[in-house]
Amino acid sequence: MTAALLVGYLMIQQGVFCGSAKTIAESLRHAREMVVGQGFSQVRGALLQLWASPAGGWTVIAVLPDGRACLIDAGIGWEPAPVLEKEG
Repeated sequence: MTAALLVGYLMIQQGVFCGSAKTIAESLRHAREMVVGQGFSQVRGALLQLWASPAGGWTVIAVLPDGRACLIDAGIGWEPAPVLEKEG
């Protein structure tokens, strides 16, 4: 388990920095962030989402099956990775 997942798991367990997934998503959109990546975690069946803004801010949240979302981490300096073309 990576450090981010471990921190996220502990935060979920403690109920720290959690709220309605809809409200958190609206707040992130208001900050001009959008989902740039996501995948499922085996920790409580959470959907992990990476949000980022053109200005470089980023946020990782875990969206739980019960409709809550918990903050895992956030920061600045996001740069999208270059898209690699598949060699033929």
